[in-house]
Amino acid sequence: MAAEVDVLRAQDAVISAQQQRQTIDARLLALKAELATDSGDAKLYDANPKFELYAVHAAPSIESTLAKLQHQSRLLKAIDVQLAQVDQQQQGLDHQLKPALDLVLSGGLRSEDGRFADSAELDKPQYSVGLNFRYPLGQRSAKANMSRSRLQWQQLTHQRASVALQLEAELRNVLVQLNKLEDVMRLNQEQITVAQQKTSAELHRYNLGRSELTFVIQSRDSEQNSRLIYAENAVNYQKLWLRYRSLTDTLWTSAATPIELQ
Repeated sequence: MAAEVDVLRAQDAVISAQQQRQTIDARLLALKAELATDSGDAKLYDANPKFELYAVHAAPSIESTLAKLQHQSRLLKAIDVQLAQVDQQQQGLDHQLKPALDLVLSGGLRSEDGRFADSAELDKPQYSVGLNFRYPLGQRSAKANMSRSRLQWQQLTHQRASVALQLEAELRNVLVQLNKLEDVMRLNQEQITVAQQKTSAELHRYNLGRSELTFVIQSRDSEQNSRLIYAENAVNYQKLWLRYRSLTDTLWTSAATPIELQ
């Protein structure tokens, strides 16, 4: 009787798993429909994602990644462009506020003949040299613009430092979690192997009449639970890997080569 109860319990678990899978399939269809609508590509309705769930990627070291982050991050590049624009604006405003001394040179030809018939003959060179000194007075508008420009530059500088710090903190966090999850997934594989061996042993004992079917079912449930935990950790790992590629702006470039867990 106990074995029958265990079988019914196992059947109930299978039905629950099937319901969960159908729910996930419905979410996938809804997501593909949304992507097809947004992109205008009807082929996405029938597309199936190709994804190596259990792949582990050889991520670079934290130091090398942070060094590249300062030069490759699109967020930091956008702020750098704004800083360059403000610097150029400041140079123009600073030029308006400075005194200017200009050297003026001019030259030409003139005629000294008083007769009307010969007055069109220009045969006498004439030169002049002068200095033009300008000193800006007041310039309230230019000074106000300069103050605003300096304030904007300071704000952008602080913003860049803040963004860089946030990116570094999140990137360190992601890389640490990736390394830890890689170790956890290795332990998951070992746990699955042990669970398989236990299931085989329980089944062998049952076939010899030395054990009950209950222990075989329980052992198989434990094995499947180990596989489920492994899959959940693999999903979390891939999410972190995608986040890492997003932080390093490599989502649309070739990723690091997947490696097999040993």
